[in-house]
Amino acid sequence: MKQKENTVSLLTPPGSAPHYKTLSEAAVHDLGLDYLCAQITDKKQEQTLLLSVLSKMTDDPAVTQYRSDVFADIYQNEAMCDEILRVLDQIDFLRDYGSIGRTHDEAKGVWDLMHRLDDLGRLGEECRQFREIYADSTQNSLLLLNETFSTTSFEEGYFIAKDAVRAILDKGIRTIYNTHMHKLAFDLEELNRSYDSVRAVSLIVKADGGKRSFQIEIAPPEGMSYAGDIARKYGVTYEMLVGHS
Repeated sequence: MKQKENTVSLLTPPGSAPHYKTLSEAAVHDLGLDYLCAQITDKKQEQTLLLSVLSKMTDDPAVTQYRSDVFADIYQNEAMCDEILRVLDQIDFLRDYGSIGRTHDEAKGVWDLMHRLDDLGRLGEECRQFREIYADSTQNSLLLLNETFSTTSFEEGYFIAKDAVRAILDKGIRTIYNTHMHKLAFDLEELNRSYDSVRAVSLIVKADGGKRSFQIEIAPPEGMSYAGDIARKYGVTYEMLVGHS
């Protein structure tokens, strides 16, 4: 199959259109390719894609040499290996969290979600950093989180944040989490039910007539996050915008 323009393949050299011979089902079974694919992933869609690549053989020497060169470059280039591992770590994150709100049968596989790496690159890095910090944290630690997991959509960020808070409670890590995910604060009663010696509470900054007092109290979020104050300060309320037009 001829490659599309502006694409790079790790399997075939640019501009080539090799002829493939597809292995029979018996040959695939004898070589254990189906078993190999099943060990790599449990998703049928991904197994099918892997098997379609592994079961197609070509005797084109240019293709064989190209694949050998690609493998040698990756194997010998330590920086490239590190980058690939970093990307694979992000792909693993997408496989874990990219199917939010879907049933297992409807869930998109990692191959369908790879195109989201650019959009979720920062979130993947944020998740990796949080995992490392969490692994090193103890009951004697003080964990400060500022708008963590807010680089994606609200629902995805909330899903990850809720799991993170649950994990923090498991370890009993002292934590201050500044977030605009008010829904997370309203779920604290549910989260606290599983714990006796630790609990999470919602803190808000008290305000008097729209002015911040810089005093905090235990209370549910007020819902506006001073958006009205900020809008009036910079003149972007509806009345102010229309009045200046």
